[in-house]
Amino acid sequence: MTKALRYLREETGFSAIWTAITAFLLVGIAALAVDVSGFYREATFEQSAADMTCLAGVRDLPQSTSDALDHAVAIARQNWVEMSTVPATINLVAKTATLDDSSGNSVTIVAGYGGDPTKMAVTVSQRTPTQFGKVLGAGDAQVTQVAYCKTQGLKLGDLPFGALPGGVFDGQLQTGDLCYNG
Repeated sequence: MTKALRYLREETGFSAIWTAITAFLLVGIAALAVDVSGFYREATFEQSAADMTCLAGVRDLPQSTSDALDHAVAIARQNWVEMSTVPATINLVAKTATLDDSSGNSVTIVAGYGGDPTKMAVTVSQRTPTQFGKVLGAGDAQVTQVAYCKTQGLKLGDLPFGALPGGVFDGQLQTGDLCYNG
C-alpha cells in the first residue's frame, strides 16, 4: 500500500502533461493571430472596393440614378474578380443594385441613401475561410465593410465630384482625402 501512495505523490510525467497543454494553447494563439490578420487584410481590400464603387457611382447623383448604379456596378466588377461575371440585380424603383455570387460574397449599392438623392452607400461582404482555426473547430468568417459617400458642389469647373465623409472642408479638399473627380 505504501508503494501505491508513493507512486501518487511522485511528479513524474507532470512536465510532459504541462508541456502538452502549453503547446496546445500556443498553437491556438498562433492560429488566432494568423486568422485575425487575414481578416484584417480582407477587410482592407473590401473597404477599398466599397470606396471605389461608391465614388464611381455618386458622381452621377442626383441627376441619374440608373447611370450611378451602372457605373458603381462596373467598378465593383473591375475591382473584385469574384464579382466580374456575377449578374447584377438592379432595381430602379428601390434605387438599389446587388451582386451576389451565392457563396457568401456580395455587393449592395444604394443610391439616394437615407432619402438623400446626393448620397450613396455600398456594402461589400465576403466569406473568408480560416486557415488554422479549422483545426480548433472554427469555420469561415463573414467580413463586411460599408462605404458612404455624397456629391459635393465644390465649384471645381462645375464637374461632378464625390467625396467620402470628412473629405470636404469649406469647399476645399483636405490633404490625404480619397475623392473622385468625374
